[in-house]
Amino acid sequence: PTISVICERQSWFNMIEDRSIFCSIGMDSVIFHIHNKDSDRFKLEVHCNIQRKLGQQINSIIFCYMIPGKREAVIITSNGKAIFFEVEHTHITTSSEQQIYIPDKTIIKRLHDLQHNITCIEWFNNHIIIGTNQSQVTIFDYNLHFIKQYSSLNIGAIIGIGISEDNQNEEKKLIDKLDNKNKSFKLNEVICQSNHAIVVTQQDFSLIKIVLKTPMGQITDICLNPLLPVLYIGTSTGHLHAWHGEGRFLFLDKLITTSASIGISKLALNKKYSHLAIGLDNGLIWLYDAITYNPIDNRPLYNSQSSIIFLEFSPNTLFLTAVSLDSEITLYIQDKEKFHIYHNHGHYIDHSSHITAILFTEDRITKKQQLFSSDNHGSLIEYYIDYEREYPFGIQSCINLIEYPSYISSIVSYSIDGKTDYLLCSINNGRIK
Repeated sequence: PTISVICERQSWFNMIEDRSIFCSIGMDSVIFHIHNKDSDRFKLEVHCNIQRKLGQQINSIIFCYMIPGKREAVIITSNGKAIFFEVEHTHITTSSEQQIYIPDKTIIKRLHDLQHNITCIEWFNNHIIIGTNQSQVTIFDYNLHFIKQYSSLNIGAIIGIGISEDNQNEEKKLIDKLDNKNKSFKLNEVICQSNHAIVVTQQDFSLIKIVLKTPMGQITDICLNPLLPVLYIGTSTGHLHAWHGEGRFLFLDKLITTSASIGISKLALNKKYSHLAIGLDNGLIWLYDAITYNPIDNRPLYNSQSSIIFLEFSPNTLFLTAVSLDSEITLYIQDKEKFHIYHNHGHYIDHSSHITAILFTEDRITKKQQLFSSDNHGSLIEYYIDYEREYPFGIQSCINLIEYPSYISSIVSYSIDGKTDYLLCSINNGRIK
């Protein structure tokens, strides 16, 4: 169904245990997507004009989440205003024929002011972590009660927050380490990024470590190796930096490119943490040993003459795919004998469209590797991948999901029961297919 509400972003409700709810977020609207466990259909609950109905100045909604254990959601706007309101999705029974539910009015529970202009936001272990344009990082619980705040980091606006979780047993649920008495809040690593600097904190927030400042160039991509643990950092001047988490020191500054005018555009680490692929602005791809930081081959993989915008290994690490700015998609395949070497297996380019998203995934039963992409004309494409290397790389199937000028902005694999997998495509106009 088409809903007359403009939404620019999608965010997972990963805090709900069965992952049955996620949402689309618009300027002043939220659409909740509720999966019907008895069928393949989704039911929608739409809340429109939330701030306008309250007589508030309208600011972009940048985050939405559910209060654990309640039929209550929270939206947070870019200027730090928060609105708690009721979500009535439990009233929509599986037998109902109503696919779209629009409440007559949004029942507001309470209002809150975080008193910050927010540039980035992250959910972790039932807590909200925000970064501000004043270079501050502040932590709240999910009821938005204040926990702790860094003083200004003096690195400019915080544009990204990453959290490294020590999760040796994936089935073991994360334990909330917040103690309200002494206000301790322990994470394994918190990584804060601005355009020119990265900050990594100690677990108890007691020490702030300035990892890297690059006054001559911007940070273009970050990749975390949790096994070592090492943080790989690419910059617009072509430098690869590596920072060791346990030793807490920067130990590598390597110029990957032949000129400071050629930057690193994308980094990708395979699932075995052995290969680090480095995509450059000029279309070349270098494969580095993720442990020794030396090039695996003395020749780069050639992709095109334009910047790499997507770079991803297949789940079984046998394949590597790259997409350049001119929308050429290339598949590389591992050598049968020399497993550290990759060869060009083929490429495809459509001069009439641009690739907007890719997904490399694995069939749950057959373990077959599957590569999907989408373009700015609304098409979803699956590519033919031949393990035996007998047939060239190319398009296996293509369907048009939506009409131009709408397009697919991201693709993810989604499963509720651990048995059936869905491809979930978020559309730039707020719809999800």
